[in-house]
Amino acid sequence: MVHDAQILSLRSFDPAQSPGTKFVRKLDQHKISDFIFNLGNESWDIIFNTDDVNRMYNSFLNTYLKIFQASFPLTKVTTRSKSNQWITVGFKLLVSKKRNCYIK
Repeated sequence: MVHDAQILSLRSFDPAQSPGTKFVRKLDQHKISDFIFNLGNESWDIIFNTDDVNRMYNSFLNTYLKIFQASFPLTKVTTRSKSNQWITVGFKLLVSKKRNCYIK
């Protein structure tokens, strides 16, 4: 029996994110320590106030994500266009020289 790998790539359109920007979460040792500290100080009693496993899981996940998003907020960063990375400084100088010759 042969199993072939399957790849699914989904791209969603976010109108708040323009083509030259993206949102990232910056991780550093200070933020990780803050995250661990906040997890340790969270009262997890709300999770055990019900006998329904689904509610317990949802309560845990909501609390965890709230702390995660507070510790590692999304930061908007600008990105360079990848389509122009092949243009070197020397090439730009040649284009400028050609343009000047055309104008003359």
